Amino acid sequence: MGTFLFEKDVNENFDNLPEAFWTTIVYLLSGFEGSNPITIGGKISSVLILIGSVGVLGSVAGNIAAIFIKEREEKMPKNMKKHIAICNWNGRGDTIIRELRKSDAAANKEIIILTDSEVNEKELRERNKYYNNVFFIKGDPTSHEALECARVPFAESVIILSSQEHKNPDPLTVLTCLAIDKLSKRLNISTKPHIIAELMDRNNREIALDAGANEIVSAGFYRTGIMLQSALYPSLSDIFHELLSYGENKTSVFIISEDRFPKALLGKTFQEASDIINKQRDDRNPVILIGVKRNDKVILNPRNDAPTESGKKFDYFKKGDALAVMSHKLPDLSTLKA
Repeated sequence: MGTFLFEKDVNENFDNLPEAFWTTIVYLLSGFEGSNPITIGGKISSVLILIGSVGVLGSVAGNIAAIFIKEREEKMPKNMKKHIAICNWNGRGDTIIRELRKSDAAANKEIIILTDSEVNEKELRERNKYYNNVFFIKGDPTSHEALECARVPFAESVIILSSQEHKNPDPLTVLTCLAIDKLSKRLNISTKPHIIAELMDRNNREIALDAGANEIVSAGFYRTGIMLQSALYPSLSDIFHELLSYGENKTSVFIISEDRFPKALLGKTFQEASDIINKQRDDRNPVILIGVKRNDKVILNPRNDAPTESGKKFDYFKKGDALAVMSHKLPDLSTLKA
């Protein structure tokens, strides 16, 4: 309107209101292109229009983007529970999704990824078929609001990856653990999700555990240990690779939880339990007993005469124990007989 008032008597491109409106729209999109204002007032008015349009168009673009984000979030099933949540996204994220899909336990499980990093979701979905039932949510994993939106406290397991946006990501990992723990308590969730946190510095392990993490994975620590063991025993790295990969005819490590624990092994020593499993070996899915999980601690190949990490000796299997086994897929040991 301002440009029209200044230019209407001297510029044919602004001699009526509709023409002035059209010329202004063309200006905002591509410049005046020969329809420049002539008067000083018209020039000042057009500069003000340009400045104002930046904010208006930016607001419109932001609202449109918000609509798309909301639509994408709405695809996530409401009241989701017992899913897998991944906080942050880095180069290992795609590998984690791929390996989870190879596992029988998570082949079709719903997965939510909460990250404030930019992720080319379209490219990931077009390139890989295993992103079905995977939902990306844009947000800060240390924020209670974002965590609740992604229903992270209701997840079965939470994997916290190190943020690739920060040189020292461990403090953010600890804050994320703390946020999930506090939010779970505020929402009165009876069973808090099992939190696996990735740390760059293993010296931060105790802090992360105090903040609510259940397990700590330190890439540098394990990488050093595997290289050291492989130097002493060649090809040992191939064994670790085999155990950490899921797939057809691959041997992996599984935990037989308390609710699936075979009653035939209660009251048996580790040697006796091993003998029972070996004698009733299923060639279609052979199982090897390698340890016991007791009080959230895994004891591999326990000896009756040696104390465990807790200082107590392992004597026999009790109610509440879980088995650590190797097999091709999660075994069903319910039919074992003593």
